[in-house]
Amino acid sequence: MCSIAGFSLSTSSKIQPRKLAKALLREMDVRGNQASGYAWQSSTGSGIYKRDVSGNQLSMKPMSRGTRVAVLHTRYATHGSITDNNNNHPVLSPDRSVALVHNGVIYNHKTVRGEIPHTLPEVDSSVIPALLQEFDRNTDSFDKLDGDASVAWLDDNDRLTLKVARISYSPLVIAMLADGSFAFASTEPMLLSALRSARLEPIYLETISERTLLTIENLSLIHIS
Repeated sequence: MCSIAGFSLSTSSKIQPRKLAKALLREMDVRGNQASGYAWQSSTGSGIYKRDVSGNQLSMKPMSRGTRVAVLHTRYATHGSITDNNNNHPVLSPDRSVALVHNGVIYNHKTVRGEIPHTLPEVDSSVIPALLQEFDRNTDSFDKLDGDASVAWLDDNDRLTLKVARISYSPLVIAMLADGSFAFASTEPMLLSALRSARLEPIYLETISERTLLTIENLSLIHIS
């Protein structure tokens, strides 16, 4: 069991990204605290930071104060040692252009690896960004996965766009905030508690259905089922 979360902040938002990220990471530890990490993008840069520590202990200093979009993860390890940071999340595509967080287990990851012409980290989640790279970002490639999965990712080829998908079973909830920003997390209690801690209130809350992809860009939320 792991947790994923993240946000997309409006251009006019006064929300402090580090404060919101830390509030989410603290709540996320309840579903896994063996490792944690995040990927972020601002209008001028991007970065990834992950360590084998709990979300509450993870430093926020590497995250830019100008961050607009971010994905977060806390880990309960099922495949791959946490001491090898390549196994911790966000997991990267082979060309490092996609940074993805995953809650769930991919049962057929060994089979999927056979279709990917790259050596991947041991963690089962590593096949998901690899599929996005190999199939030119076509999420129909997720049909190859057998398991439980909610995922979110950032793409260097589609900057400042947040992609969130509930593929099967693993829970996922998204909220819209008063300034047009969006935040999501694995569970509703986790998301609401983190928002309260950051002194934010949602104006809209939705449990994402299975086999649904959300794209958030320029204050627009697009549903694709």
